[in-house]
Amino acid sequence: MLLNRPRADDYMLQSGVDALVATSPANVTYFTGFECWLASGFAEFMIEPGGSGLLAQQNFALLPREGDPALIVEPYFVVDTCELWVADVRPAGGGDYEEAADGVSAPPHLRPALDTLLASSPADPLDALARALQDRGLADGVIGIELEGRRPDLAAQLGRLLPRARLRDCTNLLRLVRAVKTPTEIERLEQAAARAEEAAHEAFASAPSSFSELVSAYRRALGARGADFDHFALGLRGLGVSSNATYRFDADDVLFADWGCRLRGYFSDTGTTLCFAPPSAEVGGRHGAIRAALDAGARALRPGVKGSAVQAAMSEALGGHGVTGSYPFGHGFGIEHRDYPIMVADNGRHIRDDCVDVPSDLPLEVGMVVNLEVPLFTLGVGSMQTEQSFVVTGDGCRSLIEQKRDEVEQLSST
Repeated sequence: MLLNRPRADDYMLQSGVDALVATSPANVTYFTGFECWLASGFAEFMIEPGGSGLLAQQNFALLPREGDPALIVEPYFVVDTCELWVADVRPAGGGDYEEAADGVSAPPHLRPALDTLLASSPADPLDALARALQDRGLADGVIGIELEGRRPDLAAQLGRLLPRARLRDCTNLLRLVRAVKTPTEIERLEQAAARAEEAAHEAFASAPSSFSELVSAYRRALGARGADFDHFALGLRGLGVSSNATYRFDADDVLFADWGCRLRGYFSDTGTTLCFAPPSAEVGGRHGAIRAALDAGARALRPGVKGSAVQAAMSEALGGHGVTGSYPFGHGFGIEHRDYPIMVADNGRHIRDDCVDVPSDLPLEVGMVVNLEVPLFTLGVGSMQTEQSFVVTGDGCRSLIEQKRDEVEQLSST
């Protein structure tokens, strides 16, 4: 299961919430495992001319403090719920079907979808969500609902359907729940990271003469491993980061590289420094400095240590090597490109909504999966990067997968 159920239950108990409702595509997947390729990009105007740019699909996942989740999903996508662990699947929304003259049937593994579609269902997903809450005895409960980035009238509409319910924004509560990964999530992250690492090194060995050739080789290698392309970016001549330049490589290039993929809903993210010739003593020394900073950050990764302390350890190590024009940092990642914790200097802000209010400088916890990264840009000359993924353990951390980052990576040249 992706969902960290014990952690979600603890947060609900602490905040006095009886149930949580996920409304974003990422959190619907996190609660239930359900994914739809349209959910995160299909806007209202694409089906209703003159409509807004808000997401058109309304899929919801309900997690009561007691009992199993429910999934409200548009009818055409019920077929993708047959292998989910969630048993309570409720179709709602638009969907036109005709029945064959000789009756309806489906193979055994798809029969649950057919049975679900044959049952009567409301036309409005919010009606279905309200019914699910009523069926769980929560019509007058305290309901946490993810509101950030959603339709402005979402809470008001649900409030009209459940006038006795007390609705609370739980957007940040869900982010805090997701900060600590389950074993299933860690396994997916390991697989994604391993495939991206293999694909990148295959691309490095392909003797690319241009940025586009390198990215094409990476895409092919990912596809051969069953992973989806997410990003491949290079720092060009120290001028910044590009993901679409038609740049042809020079023999003296020193390149920041950052790449990732997506596999079974989870992201990878990593990076290194690339060059075509053996690095000069100066390049080697500068890269050694950023590597020392990452190592210092890794030594600081342990339960109870605040994110700002990890960032400070990396900054101090850089300063000890005479490097001042770099800002090292760290971040969690998982079902989205970035999750909490974000390891930067303490900004004094709070992570808050109607259910939680905690300082943004989060202490590390066992099971967090994080990246540490140290970039370095020298204007007009070159750029460097070192980035590595770790899992926080009871006595420190471990590498998510094996990632060789000690030296500048030398590309084969044509």
